[in-house]
Amino acid sequence: MGLQTLFGKLLRMHFTSPHLFENAGATTFRISYSKNPSERIFTSKFTRFDPDSNAGSASHADGCSKTEERVCGGVDLEEDAGPGPGPDLANKMETGRMAKLNVGKPSIFGTSANATKKRKRESHTPVEIMSLRSQIQQEMATSKCSSYEKYEIRKRNPNPKSSVLLVIDMQNYFSSIAKPILDNTLATVQLCRRASIPVFFTRHCHKSPADYGMLGEWWNGDLVYDGTSDAELLPEIKGLVAGADDVIEKNTYSAFGNTRLQDRLVGMGVEEVIVCGVMTNLCCETTARDAFVRGFRVFFSTDATATSDLELHEATLKNLAYGFAYLFDCKRLEAGLFGA
Repeated sequence: MGLQTLFGKLLRMHFTSPHLFENAGATTFRISYSKNPSERIFTSKFTRFDPDSNAGSASHADGCSKTEERVCGGVDLEEDAGPGPGPDLANKMETGRMAKLNVGKPSIFGTSANATKKRKRESHTPVEIMSLRSQIQQEMATSKCSSYEKYEIRKRNPNPKSSVLLVIDMQNYFSSIAKPILDNTLATVQLCRRASIPVFFTRHCHKSPADYGMLGEWWNGDLVYDGTSDAELLPEIKGLVAGADDVIEKNTYSAFGNTRLQDRLVGMGVEEVIVCGVMTNLCCETTARDAFVRGFRVFFSTDATATSDLELHEATLKNLAYGFAYLFDCKRLEAGLFGA
């Protein structure tokens, strides 16, 4: 099922079943359209926040207030939402314009009380809605991104005898981003171990203000603090850790920054680094670039990496394919390692 169809179904659920989303805070939902039918027609971004908390308001950084009118390129979505954003709605929008659905309380992204009065309520269970949201996340995480293919002119397979896999920051703090790619990440780890490729897991954490660096300023103190549940690896990932030496603790974007990772890899005779995990455009990309400039050959996963925004994910893949890394997905990795 395509992203457009999935988003349409979810929008309809939120317009017709607001009673399922009480006390859920609110979310900004963005759609960008392209008039060119050969291109991907939309991307999205979900920003969950609590309208009643100061912290939530601060994180709602795109300028939408919780009372903002819901407009979509001049189209009132209160009247035009229908079963979902289709070609007719897309044609009403200028290329690249963003649809902002601010959803006042109570909702997840959706509906004011006045809007829902105009629609007949339908029966949707919370499980159905959560399942649909999961499908959307998975589709976004694994969708084929043709936009980077023109830059992917170099192809190569990793050498198991000189490679290492770095699984970046698959932690509770990033669970909403990490879980949609969890299966692909687990598959990547299993393939590498089957090929006798060593696996290291990074864990981002801060122990004191002395190690915040620029991250403290940039993210307004919203960091991953050591000793909290947020700093722990996801249970499914934690179960793969063979020993404490397999975990690399870091406090900046790069797995090489302020760690002894390079010394360890050089001592092991490693020449190639395989990267997967989160977030694509921050710690994964920075680690990949850093590895490249330190003299390692880099392989970067397209379907076992993820971030908060599909456009950012694609931008990283374009940049890395152009100048830093060989791209792969799970199928290509299996074929490259085992000739499958």
